[in-house]
Amino acid sequence: MGFDFVASDIYDCYGQGAKKGRPETGEKYSINRVGDPVIANQTGIDLDCEDIGAPVLVEIHAWDEAGNDDFCITFIEVQDNR
Repeated sequence: MGFDFVASDIYDCYGQGAKKGRPETGEKYSINRVGDPVIANQTGIDLDCEDIGAPVLVEIHAWDEAGNDDFCITFIEVQDNR
């Protein structure tokens, strides 16, 4: 699955997945609204008409194979193009 918010690879900073001296890139991502519980396997959120007009703040989490994660906060702008 592609993840539209990911601009570059993330790396396993703790060394659990390192092979031959190179850091392992992470391939697992999750998304949640800011303030909602973080669920490691959640790869989508529902947006509806109530989200029109104000940015929806979301957390994008990157996970390594040991279950460690880090995240950034970004936003989704929902528009009514009709």
